[in-house]
Amino acid sequence: STNRLVEDWEFHLPSATLPAESGLALLSRPQGLVQLRLRTEQRPGETCNVVGRRAGSRHESAVACAHFDTKFDTPGAADNASGVAALLALAELLRGERLDCGLEFVAFTNEEYLPIGEDAYIPAAGEGHFERLLLAVNFDGLGHRLDALTLASFACSPAFQARLESLSAAHPGAQWTEPWPESNHSSFAWRGVPAAALSGQAVRTWAHQRHDSLRWVNPAVVREAAELAAEILREVQSRSLAWLRPEA
Repeated sequence: STNRLVEDWEFHLPSATLPAESGLALLSRPQGLVQLRLRTEQRPGETCNVVGRRAGSRHESAVACAHFDTKFDTPGAADNASGVAALLALAELLRGERLDCGLEFVAFTNEEYLPIGEDAYIPAAGEGHFERLLLAVNFDGLGHRLDALTLASFACSPAFQARLESLSAAHPGAQWTEPWPESNHSSFAWRGVPAAALSGQAVRTWAHQRHDSLRWVNPAVVREAAELAAEILREVQSRSLAWLRPEA
C-alpha cells in the first residue's frame, strides 16, 4: 500500500498514486503498454459541528474542543479519534461538578479539509462570544503509545502561564512544547482567547497514515489529557478575564 500524493479536495482532476514497487515493475518493461481507467465521482455533501453547552453561575464560559474528522485512507486513531475520546472523558469527569463558568464542548468537523468547522461555528456564535471566553482547550493528535503528552499555551497572561506550569508539574507524563498553529485552538487564540493544546510529537510522523490505528493508542495518555484539562478548567472557572489574558 501507499499514501496518495494528491489529497486536496479542491483539486478536481481525478488522480492516482502508484506504489513504488509497481512503478519499478513498469520501468523495467519500457516497451509495454499500460492503460489506467479511473472511475471517480465528485458530489456536494453536508457535515456539521456538534456542540454541547452547560450554563454556569457567571456569564463567561470556557470551551473544550476536538475535531472528529480525519484524512482519507487512514483509520485516524491518533488524529483524531483519541482527541474526541479525551473530550468525551473530560465531559464525563466534569459531569457531576458545577463550575462557576459555563462549559461548551465542541466536536469540530473539517479540520483536515476546507471549509473548516469554525466557518460555521464563528458566525453562529458571533464575535462577541469570544470576548466572554475564559479559555479554549483543544485535544488533537495525542495518545500514541510511543509518545508523550504535550502541552502548549497561547495568549495567556504571565500569571496564568505560571499556574498552567504548576498544574502540569503534577503530570510528569506531560511535556511542554512550542506553540503551534495547525488546529482548532488557533481560531480562539487569534481572537485573544487564552488557549491550551494537548497533543503529542508522534502525530507529526504518524498522522494521516494508513497505520494510524487503534492498536497504537495508549488509553492512559488519553485519560491523563482529560484529567489535566479538567484541572485547568477548575482553575479558570472563577478567574477574571483580565487575570487570564495578557495585557493589550
